Amino acid sequence: MYVAQQPGGERILHGDYRRFCLERDEINQWIVSFGSNLGTKRLRKRVGLLGRSEVGELRGFQLAFNKRANKGTANANAQFVGGDHHCPAVAYELTPEQVESLDGYEGIPSHYLRVGVVFDTAKGEKRIAQTYLAHPDKLVDGLDIDPEYRSFVRAGYREYGFQPKP
Repeated sequence: MYVAQQPGGERILHGDYRRFCLERDEINQWIVSFGSNLGTKRLRKRVGLLGRSEVGELRGFQLAFNKRANKGTANANAQFVGGDHHCPAVAYELTPEQVESLDGYEGIPSHYLRVGVVFDTAKGEKRIAQTYLAHPDKLVDGLDIDPEYRSFVRAGYREYGFQPKP
């Protein structure tokens, strides 16, 4: 539990203590991509030159298209469902400037929230990273997926050899 306003304490404006610790302790941040930013081509257009990356998954999550986009269509979200589910993903090491740029594309904080998560690498290691989860006010089921948006997600799945679910 995090108790606010303790002597010497620091207010966490975004409310995510895990993310706060990551940003306090590390200069570059591992950002986990599972949707349209999964593929390097689209991500490079948004943030520039990419450094290291790691393939892996978000355990307990599944890829869902339940985030209402501005067009009235559905965008990707990693939805926590627990159990044996997993969402294929790639973690990219980004500079603070790149993360800030990506925040703009993700519509922080009204469309997505950037939160700390556990990322399981394909090498069997666990890494504390950050990802973008849909804002609860934007969750809705039953919307169509824009074909162009779907093509970005599929391109990332192909690039990394993930099974083509979307």
